[in-house]
Amino acid sequence: MPDGVEWHMVGRLQSNKARRAVQLFDCIQSVDSEKLLRRLDRCCQELGVRRRVLIQVNCSGEASKGGIAPNELESLMEASQEAAHLDAVGLMTIGPLGGSLLEIQRSFASLRELAHNSAYARQLRHLSMGMTGDFEQAVAEGATMVRIGTGIFGTREAER
Repeated sequence: MPDGVEWHMVGRLQSNKARRAVQLFDCIQSVDSEKLLRRLDRCCQELGVRRRVLIQVNCSGEASKGGIAPNELESLMEASQEAAHLDAVGLMTIGPLGGSLLEIQRSFASLRELAHNSAYARQLRHLSMGMTGDFEQAVAEGATMVRIGTGIFGTREAER
C-alpha cells in the first residue's frame, strides 16, 4: 500500500488482543467498554504511540451486536478523558441486520443525535456507520466514514 494509508480496526476486540491492535491499526472503531479503553491506553503508553478510537454504540438494540447502550455513552466518554494516549474522536454503529430502510435510517439518526446531544459533541467529529448495503442511508444521516468491503471485494464465500 502507498504511504499515508490509515488502517482502521472494525469489529469486536478482546482486551487480550489490544496490544496487537495498537501495533497494527491507526484507529480502533470498536471500543465498547472501560476495560478495553484502559487496556488500549496502557498498550499505547508501553509502545510509545497515540491512537484514535471510536466508541461503538448499539443503536439497534440487537443482542447479537457489540457496542454500549446509548445511555452509557457519557460515562464511557468521561472515562476516555483520562486516557492519556487515546483520542476518542467519534462514534460507530452497525445498522440492524435485515432491517427495513426505515429501521436502518432510525438507527443511524439515533447515532447522529446521540453525538450531537453529547456533552462531548465537539470532540465527536466522526460518525462511522453504513456498509455496502446501507451506506446511502448512513451518508444521509451524517456518516463521515462508511464500510464498503463487499462493494470492493465482493461477497465472502460460505465457510465450510
